[in-house]
Amino acid sequence: MPETARLTRKPELKQSTSGLRWQVAAISFALITIAGAVRLAASWDNFWLDEIWSWQFAVSAKSYWQIATQIPHDNNQILNTWAIYSFPANAHWTLYRIPAVLAGLGAVILAGLSGWIRSPCEGLTALLLTGTSFVFIQYSSEARGYAYLLFFVFLSVWLMQRIDQAPNSRDELLFGLSASLGFLAHFLFVAAYAGLVVWSLISVMRHHRRWAARIGCWSRMHGVPFFTLAGLAICYGGKPIAGGGDRQNVFEIITQVGSLIIGGPNAGLFAATCSCAAIAASIVGLVLLNRRADGVVYFVIGSTVTLALMIVIAATDLVYPRHFLVPMACVLIVLSHLLATAWTAGRWGKVFYFVAVGLMLTGNSIHTWSLLKYGRGAYEEAITFLNAESRDTITLGSDHDFRNPMVLGYYYRRLPNPKPLAYFPSNQWPPEGPEWLILHSFQQPATPRPTVQTSAGHRYQLIKVFPYYGLSGWNWILYKRSTPEKS
Repeated sequence: MPETARLTRKPELKQSTSGLRWQVAAISFALITIAGAVRLAASWDNFWLDEIWSWQFAVSAKSYWQIATQIPHDNNQILNTWAIYSFPANAHWTLYRIPAVLAGLGAVILAGLSGWIRSPCEGLTALLLTGTSFVFIQYSSEARGYAYLLFFVFLSVWLMQRIDQAPNSRDELLFGLSASLGFLAHFLFVAAYAGLVVWSLISVMRHHRRWAARIGCWSRMHGVPFFTLAGLAICYGGKPIAGGGDRQNVFEIITQVGSLIIGGPNAGLFAATCSCAAIAASIVGLVLLNRRADGVVYFVIGSTVTLALMIVIAATDLVYPRHFLVPMACVLIVLSHLLATAWTAGRWGKVFYFVAVGLMLTGNSIHTWSLLKYGRGAYEEAITFLNAESRDTITLGSDHDFRNPMVLGYYYRRLPNPKPLAYFPSNQWPPEGPEWLILHSFQQPATPRPTVQTSAGHRYQLIKVFPYYGLSGWNWILYKRSTPEKS
């Protein structure tokens, strides 16, 4: 080859590499911007029950320390309650959600950084899948602990990857801090931490032959998390008070989770098919990661098995999709690697990549659009309607004397010119019955009966449905008394 050709090829190669980097950076910026915009838009709808419950804990607390040590309730997710406590008690609820939005966006960025360690393609794919995931958007746009949980899961995984590649004291200490904050984000971080502990034990033993060095590494990584977890266990008496809820079929929830993580429907035969496809793809992805001797395999298997054991030991059927966020994060990590591997496997691999990603984007977009359209419920609209359409006093009953009054009270306090409100518990109705009846429903979409008759003979006519969509909140179905009042 002539010498002049050799001299001109290197600058061309540098220009090509530089151009590719700018393209990747531009795509990454666009994906992060879209992920942030969608999460912010999803945070504008109404506060729902669990957020209001957390808000009540925050406004009744006297200090950050009291929140961390003296409210042993599973709806007191400490970092989230701290965030709410930091704002004025009468602030608009969207403000309380902003820290969660930022944490959720940070989780997307960290997922991309984690994937980038293996390849730029995997980094972009991880950004795309986590940024557009309906489940992640749902829980990263409400004032609860799940966005913070996702953030510290992905941060801990990314730091563990760095430690596994090149151990250093700084990343080990940062890992310990991240894990400690993960426990403050949500107790479900225990499942993630179990997988991370297995990974760290194997990694440290592989990198260090002397026991003194191994113990030093483990101390830096797990000393602070151990004391944080022990402190929480002491303060909470071993187990926080459960907020309760509707009983669920665990296998139906697992089917729903497996389907939703790849953009499938909530239920039905197609949901079961999507769930099976997600599990099969995850197994293939794990095999590919294991061939690379990638330590993230220990995290995925360890955290998933630990969560399963937690559910079995708890012997509870109060299980919801949000309780599977750690395994869902694992699935997206594994799928990102599977798809990035397919991209490098030739033309048919790229076809598979585009088809799989296209289907996931379509399904998640449908869910996300419905969430943006309906939100977690139209509670503010409902109480405003009641205030406008009632006589001198809003007399009201409902089908749940805990959930509905809590939500009603929150929005009633924010009415500009409220009429007096009289809520009647189900066992204290007046003889003529309240003027209004609210029923709550999780059916999507709601199909209410046109009339309702109570056991006491009160007859109510359907007036309006205030819908919701997604994994948080409910429909409110409003009825008005059609029987005449007793004189």
